[in-house]
Amino acid sequence: MVEHREPRLHQPKRWLVVGAEVVLAVVFVLIAIWAWQRGIVPMEYPRQNGAPFQLERHQGQWWLLAVGLCTAAGLLALDAVRQALLAKRGKFKPVELTD
Repeated sequence: MVEHREPRLHQPKRWLVVGAEVVLAVVFVLIAIWAWQRGIVPMEYPRQNGAPFQLERHQGQWWLLAVGLCTAAGLLALDAVRQALLAKRGKFKPVELTD
């Protein structure tokens, strides 16, 4: 006797989810790069004699945003791999039940 069930893992719409997650992950990384660079502010202070004193000020809120976006992009990439594997190999063979 062969039991037929509806396939739940193999769904072609998973490829659309993979594409959307990859695009979103790339957008998150690009925004993270922008935020990281914005977190470094060069400053210049005049001196009485000679060249001005230069330093960089680091703003933590921009770096926190960049780290959060990279973390979210990594999670999206991991889920995209999972969805791709389920879309490709999620098929199952019917199981024959013997008495």
